[in-house]
Amino acid sequence: MIDQIAAARDAALAEVDAADSLESVTALETRLLGKKGTLAQLKTRLGGLATVEEKRAAGQAVNEAMEAVAEAVADRTDALGSAAVAARVQA
Repeated sequence: MIDQIAAARDAALAEVDAADSLESVTALETRLLGKKGTLAQLKTRLGGLATVEEKRAAGQAVNEAMEAVAEAVADRTDALGSAAVAARVQA
């Protein structure tokens, strides 16, 4: 399951990095971090793991992945917002 979490995190980070507008970042944030997102779906499967240690490790990995994606979304939003302001100033 850890591999699935890492793959979902990496795919989400790549999507955020490829976003080219504030609107697309906002849509990605909702899709990636919302209740129906891939990472949230993985979180719901934690209960099916065999041992407490597996649940703990996978839960921690999901939380870290969600934090990394949320941070990437915030960073991308800031970057695109700054670029938009700079473009307006030059216009």
